Amino acid sequence: MEKNNSFQMKICVVGTFAVGKSSLVRRFVENRFDSHYVNTIGATIRQKKLIWDGLSINMNIWDMEDNTDVMHSSYLWEANAFLAVCDLSRLQTIPFLWSNIRQLQIHYPNVPVIVAGNKVDLVKQPRLPLPDDLQESVEAVVLTSAKTGENVYRLFSLMANKMVAPAAVSVY
Repeated sequence: MEKNNSFQMKICVVGTFAVGKSSLVRRFVENRFDSHYVNTIGATIRQKKLIWDGLSINMNIWDMEDNTDVMHSSYLWEANAFLAVCDLSRLQTIPFLWSNIRQLQIHYPNVPVIVAGNKVDLVKQPRLPLPDDLQESVEAVVLTSAKTGENVYRLFSLMANKMVAPAAVSVY
């Protein structure tokens, strides 16, 4: 993975429909938000370069469609990290999040998972406690807003940091 102080990183973004996967990626890559919803078909690949502690990190971010079959898809092959997203304003998306993570555990047990509880701007007292069986599988939980940009850069920086210097579970 390392070459001349640079890293190539494949991040796969998973979650059910309309949780803000594409919006999080757009906010991070382009620093903009578009309220017009467009359903992702297959995968959209975006790129962003970060400089982290003197290292150049080239992030290839795969924004995945909402499809449970995608968990078995070749799209996920060679992923360095998974970003699992739910919508904090739609509590029914949270069980799907946990289910997705359990599937990732089975099929990709050595790939780190970071959780984004998105749309924090729409919730008065946001919380996203991890189920006991996922405590060791999830590297971090970050509460985000693609709309306002809250914690979006921190989310992707944390993913880069986990690849460069793995650490214990963190909650932001």
